[in-house]
Amino acid sequence: MKILPVLNKRTVFTLLGALALFFAYAWFPIVTGDLWNSPDESAAAFFATRLPVVGGEYNVPAVLVEELGGIVHPRSMNVVGGQLVPNMWLGLPWMLGVIHRATGMSADMLDIVIPIVAVLAVLAWHQVILRFSRDPKIALFAAIALAVHPGWWYFTARGLHPNVLFVSMIIFTIYFWHVLVNNSRLAKRDMLRELTILLGGLSLGMAMFIRTNEAVWLIPVALIVIWKARKLPFRELAAGFIGILIPIVIMLQLNASLFGSALTTGYSVRVDPAVANVEQSVVGEQEEASWLMQYAFPFGIHEMNVLRNVWDFHFAFFAVWSFFATYGLLLILFRWRTFSLKERSAMWKVGGVMAAVSLYLLVLYGSWNINDNPDPTAITIGTSYIRYWLPITVMMTPFIGYAIATGFARGRSEARKTILMIIWISAMILTGIQVTFVGKDEGLLYVESHLNEFELERSSLLSKTSETDLLIVDRSDKIVFPDRQVVLSLRDETTYASLPLMIDAVEKTGSSLYYYGITLPQEDLDFLHKTRLAPVALKMEAVEQIGEKTLYMFSRE
Repeated sequence: MKILPVLNKRTVFTLLGALALFFAYAWFPIVTGDLWNSPDESAAAFFATRLPVVGGEYNVPAVLVEELGGIVHPRSMNVVGGQLVPNMWLGLPWMLGVIHRATGMSADMLDIVIPIVAVLAVLAWHQVILRFSRDPKIALFAAIALAVHPGWWYFTARGLHPNVLFVSMIIFTIYFWHVLVNNSRLAKRDMLRELTILLGGLSLGMAMFIRTNEAVWLIPVALIVIWKARKLPFRELAAGFIGILIPIVIMLQLNASLFGSALTTGYSVRVDPAVANVEQSVVGEQEEASWLMQYAFPFGIHEMNVLRNVWDFHFAFFAVWSFFATYGLLLILFRWRTFSLKERSAMWKVGGVMAAVSLYLLVLYGSWNINDNPDPTAITIGTSYIRYWLPITVMMTPFIGYAIATGFARGRSEARKTILMIIWISAMILTGIQVTFVGKDEGLLYVESHLNEFELERSSLLSKTSETDLLIVDRSDKIVFPDRQVVLSLRDETTYASLPLMIDAVEKTGSSLYYYGITLPQEDLDFLHKTRLAPVALKMEAVEQIGEKTLYMFSRE
């Protein structure tokens, strides 16, 4: 019963808010089951229960390797040394695998882990802003601005992308190293301080494990923090270093196990080639970039691309958040002389790091041409730019909190100030709900409806094929794998060259070779038969139409 007095009104409201936030985030993964809307999510779920936790052998053999080489695999996976391996950073599936083994949580429910982590990250961010600003209103509004931001909300609900987990780990690092370690209750308890610093290090190491490419900016920021903390006792510094190293050592060991080298990743590994010989055409000579450009700006620097993408997918797309963040920043600049020297010094240091990281991320990803949607002109909530720029989204929220808490106070009574705050926060929440759930083409309600259609499509497709059949697909791998083995895709020279070998391979096992994709017009079918199939004595006939797609079977002439 001693715990009851601790549950004051603030604690109760915090718990209720956290619970409501969890269900707002977790509703989507709960209702959508074991189907996902992207190959990255499908691959993360697949490997979460297959990656070794610490040590141990990796054994996920690919099929038909001797007959076809490394072409039988879905997107976001590759074949290396006859094994099916992730074409992604390994931190997310590895961490989910640890939780799966520790809790017994079923594989199709692992994506509710990210909503739990995201709620904890919002609470931790509130404490970080409160520690820095010393203003409960600024901290509360900053936390709300993050919690209901459509980018954060959407990719928390679709949590098998690594981005929300990555940003959460950075928030936890700041919380452990800046907030909790300075708690007065820990000041005289060395072991608790060392444990807190260790947890901060583990969080930072996990962030690098989850999105290793972000180490380009994480390492310099970490070195600045370590330099500032250089006068700490040796045991505390050692705890931080050990915490960082543990996930990195696991990552290196896992890379070596899967890819043959500790420094090789799923993006840089040399994959098993196809058995069929395919002539490779050289488009033209490319100018070799310097070592720095290759690692720091792998997509080059394209100024107009940056400006267009930043406006379309960041500032204009989230206009409410952009307005308040800009307003808050301008307020701070106009009121600069009202802050103490200590406050100004802290803001210069923190603001300088935030500005440098933001500029780098905007240029890095803004220079890239990303087409997640079949319509390359679509500007939708599911576009990758939004999740890549989530660190900037988080860094905007203190300015948003400052704008709402102090930007409408002059000449107004407390009642009017409170009403204005409620109006702006309500507008932010309603906008977050609208963009996240009913956003054009990729809102969560749209995706949920789409996944229901996928479920029916998968049931129909599986009923028409057997487990040993081989399917050539374009974008339907996320529906049928791992129930069926797939090759990508029909309109590919390697696939065309491999067709005779595929027929030979499936006939040996009494199976069939299919193509499943958008129903082909008769003129396209005739052209395909004339130019690609007739020369190798094959034909392709429709078996079943499923919605706008058709299942075709290959056979010999």
